[in-house]
Amino acid sequence: MNPLVLVHGLPDNSGTWEKLYPLLASKFSKISIVGLPGIGDSESILDCCSFDELSDRLVLRLPKEPSIYIGHDFGGILGTVIAEKYPHLISKLVLINAPTPDILRKTIANDSDQAARSSYAIKIQKDPIQILKKNDFAFLKYYLFKNENKLSDVYKASLETMWSDTLTLENIGQYYNLILNSELKVVGNFNQSLNQIWSKCDPFLGEVVKREMREKFHSNEFVEIQSESHWLQKSNPEMLTEIIYSSIKLKS
Repeated sequence: MNPLVLVHGLPDNSGTWEKLYPLLASKFSKISIVGLPGIGDSESILDCCSFDELSDRLVLRLPKEPSIYIGHDFGGILGTVIAEKYPHLISKLVLINAPTPDILRKTIANDSDQAARSSYAIKIQKDPIQILKKNDFAFLKYYLFKNENKLSDVYKASLETMWSDTLTLENIGQYYNLILNSELKVVGNFNQSLNQIWSKCDPFLGEVVKREMREKFHSNEFVEIQSESHWLQKSNPEMLTEIIYSSIKLKS
């Protein structure tokens, strides 16, 4: 069976998989956890001005054999770019609460509900240092921990440590800048199978985004979990594991 690759989203780090990983490891023998460039490490992406360049950097961290790419949030957004650019490296794409970059950007621009849900991204993109300044985590805690009462103290502490790094804050601003301003359009003619997994009541991504994604990839799998959490890997890890396992087993 192809190896699994787990790629986190924003504002997040690889610790997001702390509950899901052991459950997947009981069913799959080869799993890699890959961090986004510049998140939790010393790499700067300030000179990286496009999704193309960022995807090229992330590909260097992926296995050199076809993999089942599981991406949450921005990890999934970037996964749609990689699947289109490097189809030989991705055997299956699993998106957890993640659209394509062009669908998200278009919806933010044209739908008032999604614009309100994404207001945090606009604020971070404009001035990440001020919004996420060192030792000021009110913003982080409000958005990230609002509906996520099951997060471990270790994971919360790791996020606060990550966000206190000025370089990382600048990187996060650049990530959101890509989402809001990139002109990249993912055509979506994937050779790989695609499994979309969504929260029924995602606080960050609304119904228009989900409808656009379902219509664009109508021939692939689409599952909604009854949840108000954006982080299904933390709030619903057992159910998420079974959905991923069943989807992959059917294709193998």
